[in-house]
Amino acid sequence: MRGDEGVNNEDLKDINKNQLGPSSSVTLKTKIQSLESTIAEIHKAINDNITDIKELEKEKNEHREELKQKTEDMKKSLIVELNNVEIEMKKHLSVQKDENTRLQKLITQLKGEKTVLMNKLIALQRRITDMENQVGHDDLKFL
Repeated sequence: MRGDEGVNNEDLKDINKNQLGPSSSVTLKTKIQSLESTIAEIHKAINDNITDIKELEKEKNEHREELKQKTEDMKKSLIVELNNVEIEMKKHLSVQKDENTRLQKLITQLKGEKTVLMNKLIALQRRITDMENQVGHDDLKFL
């Protein structure tokens, strides 16, 4: 971009005072040439500014495209990572379901064994009671 190149307001005031003032003994042709020169300088400054604007717009568009590409790349990367995490979660879920099924079968088996043991315990307690009753009856016979 350009800095303070070209014609500014102060330059125009100086030209008006020095070249176009009523006290000037300059001819009309000289005044016209001076104005044409000033116009050419202004025109050049405008063209330089237009060129700078076009360069800035080009840079802006390049940066926009670069950011768009980076955004797309990041989006693709995150989608791949998300898919990998989803696959991993499905694997863990499957393993957990298998483990839950195995534990549920084990719990059912243990409940069955508990029932069998409780039945055997009840049967043993009846036998003990019967034996105690029998021993008590046998003791009474001997007395």
